[in-house]
Amino acid sequence: MKSHTARAMFVMLSLAGLAACSKPAPPADNVDKNQKAPATAAAAPASNTRVEQGVTFSVEPANVYACEGRDRTTSVVKWDVQRPDVNSVKVLVSDSTNPEKKTLAVMSPKGEAKTGEWVIAGLLVELVDGESGKQLATHTVTALPCN
Repeated sequence: MKSHTARAMFVMLSLAGLAACSKPAPPADNVDKNQKAPATAAAAPASNTRVEQGVTFSVEPANVYACEGRDRTTSVVKWDVQRPDVNSVKVLVSDSTNPEKKTLAVMSPKGEAKTGEWVIAGLLVELVDGESGKQLATHTVTALPCN
């Protein structure tokens, strides 16, 4: 009788152990397959920034929106040039309506400069070596669609 009880106990514990280790069934999918995904914000365009080796460069915000009232912004340009041959840099700006390059800043190889509220789509921001004029980085501001 003891062996029968022991075997029954062993079977019950084994079944309980197996039940505890099994994976739960996944929840039923209650999403209507014909339902369209919600609209999301437009993805940022492919990178419009190009940098040379040893250079970190960013323009934030990097884009404007293609709608009145949001079509211009103030941006902060940041850079860090880790190249021993560069002692100073210039930040130049231009665009298709005003192709003459204007100097935003002349500074050390690491720094930042704030623009006015004149950053528009098509603005080209260039980082160049302050002595040689060699281009180190560029960013072209693009317009994102209005939501």
